Amino acid sequence: MALNVIEQCRVAPPSGTAAEHSLPLTFWDARWLNFHPVPVILFYKFSQSKYNFIETTIPKLKESLSITLKYYLPLASNLIFPDSGKPELKFVEGNSVPIIFAVSNDDFNYLVGDPPKNCNRFYPLVPQVPPAFTESGSTKTPVFALQVTLFPEIGISIAYSMLHLLGDASSLVGFLKAWGSIFKFGGNENFIPTSSLPFYDRSMIKDPYNLLEKILIEKKKQKNRTWDLSEIREIAADKVRATFVMHQTDIKHLKNYVLSKRPKVVHLSSWTVTCAYLWVCWLKSMEAIGEQVDDSETEYFLSAVNYRARLDPPMPSTYFGSAIVPSITKARHGEIIGPDGFATAAALIGEAIHRRVSDRESVLKGDWLNEVEEVKKGRFLGTNGSPLFDTYGTDFGWGKAEKYESISIDIDGGMAIERSRKFEGGLEIGLSLPGKRMDAFGAFFNSFIKTLLLQPKI
Repeated sequence: MALNVIEQCRVAPPSGTAAEHSLPLTFWDARWLNFHPVPVILFYKFSQSKYNFIETTIPKLKESLSITLKYYLPLASNLIFPDSGKPELKFVEGNSVPIIFAVSNDDFNYLVGDPPKNCNRFYPLVPQVPPAFTESGSTKTPVFALQVTLFPEIGISIAYSMLHLLGDASSLVGFLKAWGSIFKFGGNENFIPTSSLPFYDRSMIKDPYNLLEKILIEKKKQKNRTWDLSEIREIAADKVRATFVMHQTDIKHLKNYVLSKRPKVVHLSSWTVTCAYLWVCWLKSMEAIGEQVDDSETEYFLSAVNYRARLDPPMPSTYFGSAIVPSITKARHGEIIGPDGFATAAALIGEAIHRRVSDRESVLKGDWLNEVEEVKKGRFLGTNGSPLFDTYGTDFGWGKAEKYESISIDIDGGMAIERSRKFEGGLEIGLSLPGKRMDAFGAFFNSFIKTLLLQPKI
């Protein structure tokens, strides 16, 4: 499918509105050094001609982005990682964000559909984060890039790629909503509530065990690299992407099922039962295509816990940066795929989340870092995204987004879970797998709940 690039440019905050700004990395940020970029695409229904896109929409997008950046200077910053001293995000006058404006002749309805789709159809819509460069004797690494693509007379996509050390999903959704609001209201920034503006104060994050220094020592041992989209695309060459929906009634039934099996379960939520259900389907789909696993082998499930409100004192929900800690569930393969596997998985995931939320001291000590290293040596399934952020509510004046795609699941083999765009109280799951495995997963996803609910209650 052809992509016609209309313009490549850079957008900076309005001249004179942004002073030099430095933002130190915390231990939560630093763990993402050398991690691959995180690409995301939002699709919108939007009927516009190529001519109007060029003459009207592009200038307004650039103007509103410029205004938004004065509140979100880290996006236009460079990562400075000196040989001695600590890394920081630094903005100076003249810094800007690269943005591509393009037109695609690809099938918009195909791309926003739920059935399996070729992963590589999405990569022309995703921008490349520029490579590191040397200036004034120091290496500087850009952290963010944007691309806006028109599908004439039917839709538009807004995509970004970022280095994960810049922030987590909560931070970037805040940026997108601010940009959307300013664009929607003709460049008027007064419609952004002061309470929703990003909070940057790093002093609220205590590091009593010098965890940042420990992480930096390990990161400096690793070879610094710039990921190219072509190698990420190569990883996804044999994969397809599909979207599955867990309806509110399904979630309710699954909760009741778990309670009937585990009446004393510690932490039972929509997230917990959905993750447990997906974990079981994921493992069963592996066996369905002939991958044999011994029942005694260890399986891991990773779920992100937002720690903003769990520090003492709590941070504002608008804190900009990374503030997520992995909750790690560990089980034997046979426990999860066995007759009582779903209830077991739900109970174990709930217990892991409860432990992580309750033990703030363990988080500050960094016990989770060793746990993550253990997980990397085994087989695991992880999640990204969150239904709490309402990504689909990001509105540029074209209504709610038609589809959200987390492209990084092509690389990680994980799942993206968001609030459903169509069904109240439902959850939407994005998945990237080889074709046969996806077919097997879909079969289990659609039938397994019926099997569970037909089981006699104990």
